[in-house]
Amino acid sequence: MALQGFLDQVLARLVGLAMFLAVVCVVGMVFEGLTISDEIGVQRGIDAHGFMPPAVYAEYIKDDNIFSEDQYVVSYPFDDREIRTKLRSLPGHPAIGDPVCGEVDTTRPEHARTCGTRGDLGDAETGMLQAGGVFAATLAFLGLWRWWLRRRWGRVRRRAGAGRELRAMGHALHGGGPMPYDVPDGGPLARPRHRVRR
Repeated sequence: MALQGFLDQVLARLVGLAMFLAVVCVVGMVFEGLTISDEIGVQRGIDAHGFMPPAVYAEYIKDDNIFSEDQYVVSYPFDDREIRTKLRSLPGHPAIGDPVCGEVDTTRPEHARTCGTRGDLGDAETGMLQAGGVFAATLAFLGLWRWWLRRRWGRVRRRAGAGRELRAMGHALHGGGPMPYDVPDGGPLARPRHRVRR
């Protein structure tokens, strides 16, 4: 019984964690969906008016928010001024100050991406797939937990029904009088409550 109670507590915590992860995944997928809708136009602009200025990895910004990611600041010259753009990832793990290959939209120079990538659009699509995978796993776990819970309570109800049937049979055998045994719901026969006179 002590082990069963411990296992029930562990399962309850796992179920709570799964529900929390499901909510986080839903919120994350909403944010990634909004990012994808915005980045589609950004990437189309770079495809149509692409320019490759000499870019440098300028700064790393760490973000502890659960719904956002760390950012990499890329700096590059454009029309005699310096543009600084934040990206979600940089391939190759460069050090600050290293040159990077970047593509810029000449009509919107603040829109940039690293060469050979889809920029923040590709990162958002990857994040959507990851969040969707975790969400599907949590739904599968919660579905198995619900199935197990219904099966467990079904066994309890069947045992309770068996206990009531045993009591009914005992009353019938003793002519509706008091039973010599106390039969709990679903449990074995208990010790006699009083001696049976022969």
